Amino acid sequence: MNDAFENHTIRLLQEMRAEAPTRDEKTQAQIGILAQALNGVKAELIRMREDIHAITMAVDHHSVRLDNIDQRIDRIDQHLGLDAQQH
Repeated sequence: MNDAFENHTIRLLQEMRAEAPTRDEKTQAQIGILAQALNGVKAELIRMREDIHAITMAVDHHSVRLDNIDQRIDRIDQHLGLDAQQH
């Protein structure tokens, strides 16, 4: 029974050795697919960062314009004497 077990073990190891190159190729192909997907995600994150930067710049620009408008309204209110009243 010991010889049968050893023969069986040797046969299984030989099969595993024979299958190893195919398994390695499949693994490498899967790694390649994952790498491409990660590159796509990275590119999308870069685009999102650029979009967020553009939005931030636009918001900053509009905030400055609103501040200027508020200052003008305050000056108009002062000129018309409305600054003492709360409206």
